[in-house]
Amino acid sequence: MYFLRRLLRSFNICSKLLQMFYQSVVASVLFYTVVCWGGSISKKDTSRLDKLIRRAGSVVGTKLDSLVTVAESRTLDKLLDIIYGQCQPPSAHHVVSPVKTVRCYPNNKPWVTREVKTVLNKKKAAFRSRDREGHESSTAGGETLCEGSQGQLQEKGGAEAEGKQHEGAFLRPQVQHAQDRLQFAYQPGVGVEDAILYLLHRAHSHLDKGSGTVRILFLDFSSAFNTIQPTLLRDKLSRMGVDPQLMDWISDYLTGRPQYVGLKDITSDTVVSSTGAPQGTVLAPLLFTLYTSDFCYNSELCHIQKYTDDTAIVGCIRDDREEEYRRLVGDFAAWCHTNHLQLNTSKTKELVIDFGRSRPRPRPVLLRGS
Repeated sequence: MYFLRRLLRSFNICSKLLQMFYQSVVASVLFYTVVCWGGSISKKDTSRLDKLIRRAGSVVGTKLDSLVTVAESRTLDKLLDIIYGQCQPPSAHHVVSPVKTVRCYPNNKPWVTREVKTVLNKKKAAFRSRDREGHESSTAGGETLCEGSQGQLQEKGGAEAEGKQHEGAFLRPQVQHAQDRLQFAYQPGVGVEDAILYLLHRAHSHLDKGSGTVRILFLDFSSAFNTIQPTLLRDKLSRMGVDPQLMDWISDYLTGRPQYVGLKDITSDTVVSSTGAPQGTVLAPLLFTLYTSDFCYNSELCHIQKYTDDTAIVGCIRDDREEEYRRLVGDFAAWCHTNHLQLNTSKTKELVIDFGRSRPRPRPVLLRGS
């Protein structure tokens, strides 16, 4: 808000660009996962947020949607996605029943206009067909659109979207059938809100039946992306049916990477790394999701869900029968050891939800004896 009020406005930025900055920066922070917490927020906190929104609206020069309006709009959009989407986790379609049809058109990136989308689609088609002339002509068209301050935002958003499409354009279609259904990252139409809603739905559904316990183990890996073994990853990609030439390219990409540290005129010795995936790339998290896709579990009482390297084991327990939950934890720890993934026990936490008044203290879960 300080940046919006004191800096952008002082430069006499037009109202349209101020609105774009609000939607892409301020609103994205205020309404993050509002679908999950929008219905339970107190009136006092709602009033505070609405006051902040009205203050931003006075700076932008237009009336902005209130917290309740945004929460209702995004909730309806998420419900429609759950009902009609094809990429939702199992049993998600049975959560709600539609009573009316509502059409929503969310746009999280205001700078991606219809013209920019047309150019990106042309570049995507030219890239897949290896049409060099079409790719260059569409690039020239994109540069024409990106002029001035607004054009710089369009160019940035288009470049990010294009880079993400190109980096996994050949790999994703070949592995889509083998990905874990409860891996909520890097799947079309599914995101962090779906992961939270799915976990809450399973937990609340069990607790609503009474006299039950829910145990959730939040697991943390030590340097997750740095422990990927290219040989094991290649074997897993081979079982998924990935093209051999693409597997060769990925193996070459992950092995024999020279690394060194430079400080002013001083450089360290060069070390060649052949494990893990380079940090800061779009491909690294995708490769990690494929590396962990062969361990999945989803039964009536227990399941394991993931968001890239964030993993949670959920056990719905009744009558103190924890055998399945403990067995699942032990199997996952053994699988991690086999695949050279290191669990950080100091950051791994367990949440036990039990509303019984006279229940004894639950026995802790042991990972590698700790």
